Amino acid sequence: MRCNPSHAQGLAFSMFDGMVRRSLGDFTGIHLTAQQWLQASRGLAFGGLGLRSCEQHAPAAFLASVGACISGCQALDANFSVDEAKAWRRSSMPWSS
Repeated sequence: MRCNPSHAQGLAFSMFDGMVRRSLGDFTGIHLTAQQWLQASRGLAFGGLGLRSCEQHAPAAFLASVGACISGCQALDANFSVDEAKAWRRSSMPWSS
């Protein structure tokens, strides 16, 4: 989730989220409605069960990972360009134009 742009894995994230939802229903015997699932997918501090959506949180996780490793990339590779990495990030996000 943190290593590849989220749009490249959207289907897998959606499938995983569906499996988590079905597993909750199979485990508890309570199959949640869409509204109840939205509540369950909130964090514990916000009254949910903490069953966060991979599909929803993947873009932020990827950007955080890229941002955290840029200085390390520079240290490992003298030819690494921060400007090119920033341009790639902007062009690789599904919401960019």
